[in-house]
Amino acid sequence: MGRVLSVDVPGRFVVLSFPPGRLPELGRRFNLYRHGLKVAEVRVGGPRTGDNAVADLVTGDAQVEDEARAQ
Repeated sequence: MGRVLSVDVPGRFVVLSFPPGRLPELGRRFNLYRHGLKVAEVRVGGPRTGDNAVADLVTGDAQVEDEARAQ
């Protein structure tokens, strides 16, 4: 599970933060949740550095602090 750190609306991507040692592999898909409701789907595309990874928005919209859960 991770959290959205930042959102680039025009570029349709987000930066996700994960707990130490839990960085997902490239291509991994996540659903984003806000207040318990699914609001978006993302796919990790890179780059990945430290505990953060860039993910492309596949569907929906994202906001900072949305929760990312693996599909």
